[in-house]
Amino acid sequence: MLERTFDNLTAGQLKKLKIKTDIQRTDSGLISSNIRKYSRVQLLIEVLLRLSRLFDDADKDVLSEQIKPYSKLGSQKYVYTLKSSDLTHELKKLGKLYYSVYQHVKIKYSGSDEFRVFERVYNEHFTITEEAATAKPNNELDSSMLQSPDDEDATYRKKRDQESKGFTINATETANPDNDIQLLTDIAVNKNNIDDSKILEKRAEKIVEKTPDLKELHTDGGYGSEAVEQWMKKWKKTILI
Repeated sequence: MLERTFDNLTAGQLKKLKIKTDIQRTDSGLISSNIRKYSRVQLLIEVLLRLSRLFDDADKDVLSEQIKPYSKLGSQKYVYTLKSSDLTHELKKLGKLYYSVYQHVKIKYSGSDEFRVFERVYNEHFTITEEAATAKPNNELDSSMLQSPDDEDATYRKKRDQESKGFTINATETANPDNDIQLLTDIAVNKNNIDDSKILEKRAEKIVEKTPDLKELHTDGGYGSEAVEQWMKKWKKTILI
């Protein structure tokens, strides 16, 4: 709905202000999500604690002693008590606990958001067999994994020395020097671990539909790809990097 509103307003402004759209430029920037920065262990504990708040008395009787060390301090204070040398052991403990909790409550709470997030984290962080859950090595973790239970869509990206958990916003604007003012013609929000070239591949056709007079699209080197070149040839456009 927001995109349609933006497109309708922009179309009217381009026409009324007689802005040329034959030359445009596109670029992207990182948008950080307003979430806590969780370590791996803290995230696992936090997700577990949120699920445990749904437990009825029967489940608490079975699982409360295993969860008590975490619930007593909370995820943030608990990880502050740990040394770096404790992390491997802690992940093993959490693997056993996640396995136990999952087996015990997977039917009863499967319809809740808390369980859905718990199950996602369980599968993302552990290798699961019929008898156990073993923590995956750090090099097997993926940037699309859950970053926070408060924003399930946020992803992780490290660009040069800048770390970000959130999204990218890709903006395209008119750039003809004859225009008195320039206007944004396209806005796209994406996961931050998607390459700029992939974003352009998805947005290119929409950009041309909205501004069919486009001839030159100026970008930086991150937008170059074989698929983008093929698109430019198809639509007889020029991309300048």
